[in-house]
Parts: sequence; C-alpha cells; structure tokens
Amino acid sequence: EPRLAIAYYNLGRSLELQLKDEAAIAASSPFLQLSQNVEAYYHIGVLYAHQARFEDALESYRQGLRLEPDNPRLIAAEARIYEKQGDYDKAYARIAPLLESGQATPEIAIILAALSKRLNRRPQAIDLLERLLVRADLAGNKDAFIPMHFELAALLDAAGEYDRAFRHFRQGNELS
Repeated sequence: EPRLAIAYYNLGRSLELQLKDEAAIAASSPFLQLSQNVEAYYHIGVLYAHQARFEDALESYRQGLRLEPDNPRLIAAEARIYEKQGDYDKAYARIAPLLESGQATPEIAIILAALSKRLNRRPQAIDLLERLLVRADLAGNKDAFIPMHFELAALLDAAGEYDRAFRHFRQGNELS
C-alpha cells in the first residue's frame, strides 16, 4: 500500500534505531510527502545532526516548527544545534521563553544544563532539573529521567556537591 504513510514512518524509525541514518532519511521522505508530521521532522533532524549536517537538521526542525511553533522538543533540538555550533547565546535565547513561562520540559532542561557551563547558569539548571525530577506527570519516564539524572549529577559534581552528585549518578545508572 504505497499511500500508507505510517508504514514509511515506522520504516524510517526502524532504520534510525539500527543507526542507518541515510536509509532512515530516505525511508521517511515519502511519509512527509503523504502526511506532514512534527515527529517525523524531529527524527529526520536528529539523523542529520548525527551526521553533523547541522543546516539540514535546522531546516527539518524549522519545518516541524511551522506546524507547531511552540513545540518544546523541536525548540530544544534547534537550540542543541546552536550549542554544537558554539553559538551559546543564540541557543539560550531560543529556550529562554519556555524557561520564563514555566513551560520547560526535560529536553529544555538538558540543553540548559549543557549551556549552563558556558553561560554561568549552573544554579538555574540545577534548580530546573531538580524540579522536573519530582514532577508527578513525568514519573516512570525513564527516557527523560536517565539523562536528567546524569546532567544534574555532572552539574552538582562541578559545583563540588559530591554526595548529591553521587546520588544522581547512582539513580541514573539504576534506571539504565
């Protein structure tokens, strides 16, 4: 069934999980032609980012943002590209509105943690990560909790709070 859009998406995701980035991008393209989908734009952007094709990744994220301009996952992914390119201020400016409005997600907190080392925002990142780790609506979300624990542990370790850091390293490892 050549018009079954979800089949192309599933094929693309399957190839992505096998680390076959080029094949995953090619398999996902028909899906986007049949059905514009924010998740597909996100995943294609991630694949481009894995290949250090940052402009292609940004374009994919921007196409998704045209569909959902306030999507925090896409905003965080876009900020991650700016961070990889060394434009820390631009990356922070991209996530700042979500931070200020209280709409931060695990993805936003993780990019803030990465930026905090360059922008002297360690206390802000620690506070946000700690608040997200106790949010009931995120309970059981290992995909979010594992990187948040490790990011928080690294920030606490850098701040000399070794006992607290060790607890978060342990929790991240236990969830892994």
